[in-house]
Amino acid sequence: MILMLGVYVDLEKEVKEAAFTHLDKWQWKPTVEKAVQAMEREHGPLKVHVRKVEVHTCKNNGDISIHTFTAEAVVNGKKVIISDAFSVLWFLEWGIIRHWESINLSEKFLNTTLGKRWIGYLIQECKPQYLVC
Repeated sequence: MILMLGVYVDLEKEVKEAAFTHLDKWQWKPTVEKAVQAMEREHGPLKVHVRKVEVHTCKNNGDISIHTFTAEAVVNGKKVIISDAFSVLWFLEWGIIRHWESINLSEKFLNTTLGKRWIGYLIQECKPQYLVC
């Protein structure tokens, strides 16, 4: 068995096993597209179907910057309003925004098909209390 690019490969069995499983998590992906694909693999079908997002404020506390938002979504067939916040670190890393105060660019992205899927999976993973209607 050898280690090749973060994956153990058994040359006799052709079985691949992740050597660094934490790197397969969506938070470590280089693009938002790859992050959403990892979320889909990890969590299965999307349960929070976001229809519209409004980003209201940005706040910075040292190394942590957040955007507060309100999302109109459908969860378990019911329309819900979700008000919460998320770290903008990923948006900075992925080049969606250039500065933590860029709420207009953040809102613009979150209202794209990809952005709605990302925030839906983020809510599904990090805020499971919204799944109970």
